[in-house]
Parts: sequence; structure tokens; C-alpha cells
Amino acid sequence: LNLQPHWHSIDHQSVGLNVDFDDVAFREGAHEVGDLPFKNCVVLLRVRARGVEPLEVKLDTGDTLTFESTDDKDWMHSYMIVATNGYLRIEWNENIDRLSLEFQVLPCYSFERTKFGEALPVESADLMKPMTGVPSPEDCCAVCYATANCETWMWLELGQQQGCWLLKEVKGFEYHPQGPVMGRIRGMLN
Repeated sequence: LNLQPHWHSIDHQSVGLNVDFDDVAFREGAHEVGDLPFKNCVVLLRVRARGVEPLEVKLDTGDTLTFESTDDKDWMHSYMIVATNGYLRIEWNENIDRLSLEFQVLPCYSFERTKFGEALPVESADLMKPMTGVPSPEDCCAVCYATANCETWMWLELGQQQGCWLLKEVKGFEYHPQGPVMGRIRGMLN
């Protein structure tokens, strides 16, 4: 089983045979990626764009990318970690005249019905208070990837509420019939 991340690139200037800005698909301002290797996964999306500001790139998740840096060839760069169900739609405004997309599937290494013996919370001092408004295990995993000290994520659904915990220094993983979904993305598994 190969769990290594893989890079996939799409450059709208060279999709197909020498497609350029006059291409109908590029002028429509959208691209769909539907062949991700996993049904429910987390994607690190890197967007490079050139054009006249303001440059705007939106995802079907409702997120808008912010361009924060420019390289020596005047490409603007933006990064985002996105939870996806194997499909991603990207839209851009008419100010963009060149666009390059790269995405890397990030493994969540999840285990269902698991518990741990010991752990420390990443940011808060209270293990009893989860982050709310995190609707899926994949979203919890994405938050963990976006948080520097997070090694393990835990997601639990109780009735109408969901909770996400970001953990570090987790020890003593074991099976538990009513345990949450947990995933390990960094650090040693103890």
C-alpha cells in the first residue's frame, strides 16, 4: 500500500494541444478536477497566477484564495489546504491571464473507533472543549495540516454536533467500539 503523496499539475496554457488564453474553457473562468485518487481526502492546492490585480480564485468550498507573494517572473502565489470528496471546482476572475494549479493529496491516515491513553492539546489547555463547526473527519484533518504543532486529529459526532480536537504527543492508541475517528499526520506513533 503506497501512502506517499503524489503531485498533480495542470497548466491551463498547455492543457491539450497548445491551449492558450483564447481557449473557450479558460475564458469561461473555471476548471473541474474530478479524478482525485481518493474519494474523501485533503488536498494542498498551490495556485500561481499572473494578470492585473485584483486576482481572484474561488473554490467550490466557498473559500477564496489570497495571493501573498510574487516571484521573480511576476507570478503571484497562493496556498490552501482543502477537504474534498474527490471533486474540486476552481473559478477565477477575468483579471487572470495565466494560471497554473498544483495539488497534492495529503493522507489523513485515519482509524475509526480508536482511543488514546495520553495526549496534549495543540492550542488550548482544555481537552474537554473541541473545535465546533468542523463538519467531517476530512475537514478536521485539513485543520490539523494547517496547524503547525498538530500531530494527530480526532473527530467525533454526537447526535447533531461534531467536534474536532487537535493533539500532540499522543500515546497508547487502541481500539474502542464507541471511539472517535482519529488520524496521525506527523510525529512518531507511540
